[in-house]
Amino acid sequence: MRLNYTVFQTWQYGLNLDTSLSYCGTYCRNADPDRFFLSLLAPRAAHENLWALLAFNQEIAKTREVVTDTTIGLIRLLWWRDALSNLYAGNPAPKHEILEALEQAIRTRNLPQGLFETLLYAREFDVEDRAPATLEGMEAYAGFTNAPLLELCALVTGQGGAEEDLAIGYGLTGLLRAVVYHARQQRCYLPEELLATAELSPHKLYTLQAGTRLPVVIEAVGQAAAARLKKSRPSGPMAKGMKALAGLYLKQMKACGWNPLDPRWIAEPPFWQLRVAVSARL
Repeated sequence: MRLNYTVFQTWQYGLNLDTSLSYCGTYCRNADPDRFFLSLLAPRAAHENLWALLAFNQEIAKTREVVTDTTIGLIRLLWWRDALSNLYAGNPAPKHEILEALEQAIRTRNLPQGLFETLLYAREFDVEDRAPATLEGMEAYAGFTNAPLLELCALVTGQGGAEEDLAIGYGLTGLLRAVVYHARQQRCYLPEELLATAELSPHKLYTLQAGTRLPVVIEAVGQAAAARLKKSRPSGPMAKGMKALAGLYLKQMKACGWNPLDPRWIAEPPFWQLRVAVSARL
């Protein structure tokens, strides 16, 4: 019954049939639909706090997309850092839908400030427009941008704990799915070392003229993501669902020959919500 209810919830929210969805819930459903779905696997009482966290994460993650230079990006991140510092100092939040919801989550769940600081610090890398030098560097970036968020979600739900391997595996998978999207923005998160070995330049990547060499680089990162997921031992439906979803995406990438220009690359796997929901309950 619980599984059927979760799937129904997702269908209901996804089709906009639930008029009571909050600002952060609507924001997450539109801007980060994968994590929004995963949040529905958690207890219903945790949803609003989870959506506040996910909305905050999306706000800082999109910094590079909404600014014109590094300085403005750093200023935007500094605004969030100062706003959170004021909250933890006991001052009321300024009028901001996400920040007000985040204040409620912090107060209710006693969330540590350091995890937010790590997320903000990681996003400074985005606005500096630098590719990671090595695969290990790419894994570190995936960890810094995902592990603190996963730990915050675990504190909200009371299910599971820090899961670095899961965070890295999920993060690497997301970066691979977004390779073409990032390339069109003149951004690259693929390791410089692997690109050099494949004799690829950023220009060829940005103009999508990488040919048959790019899949070799993508496959190396995909294998690293799969290895991390295999090592992970998530507990709680949300984390289990995250592992299952990343696994489905990696299988689809492999079926595409690790070619991000394949039309199927960013397509939704068949019945993915049901498959993830089932895996999350095992």
